[in-house]
Amino acid sequence: MPGDSLISQLFYLNRGHWKAELTEIESLFQIILGYFLTIVTFALFYETIWLFDDNAFSNRVEMHLLNSVYFSVITSATIGYGDIAPVSALAKITVCFEVFISLFYAILVFISLPSLIRKANKSKQEI
Repeated sequence: MPGDSLISQLFYLNRGHWKAELTEIESLFQIILGYFLTIVTFALFYETIWLFDDNAFSNRVEMHLLNSVYFSVITSATIGYGDIAPVSALAKITVCFEVFISLFYAILVFISLPSLIRKANKSKQEI
């Protein structure tokens, strides 16, 4: 398989169905990448909500890209400093979705870490 493309190395045909063969580190990378894409996606949602309703967030904060990404990171980490808060119903619902999705990603990371650590310890013992 040295000459095959990355796609053909990651996927193989098994009984007529495509099945992914990913290592633990690749799975963890995909989870983390998905988490960051979630942050950026919700930041764009927050900016769009603000463009349609400039009273959607407290303190009349201008939700340009930097503030939107900041708010999305603080929300996804469930820190909630309170300097920016959702006021409109749409902003509140969007924040709730981001929190649930972010908690899902956190659970995925914590589920995948033990197998990654076990595999690393096993490879150290073999050396």
